[in-house]
Amino acid sequence: TAVQNAYLDLAVAFADSQSSQLQQEGAGIIDDGTMAIEVTLVFSALAILAAVVMGWLLTRSIVHPLNEAVTIASKVAAG
Repeated sequence: TAVQNAYLDLAVAFADSQSSQLQQEGAGIIDDGTMAIEVTLVFSALAILAAVVMGWLLTRSIVHPLNEAVTIASKVAAG
């Protein structure tokens, strides 16, 4: 009947609308996930760079005084 056909058309339209909304939400979630991965990679790279710089500075702060001590000890040993 016409009423049943109208009801089925509304049901199909509703299902299509829901499907479209779900696809849009899925695309948004994928975009958010991609952005999260990019931000994580950037901050990981910054953390690695900071660790390398801090390690270099720490090594330098230890090695430089030791080299001075060796130089002084060599001068003392040489008389």
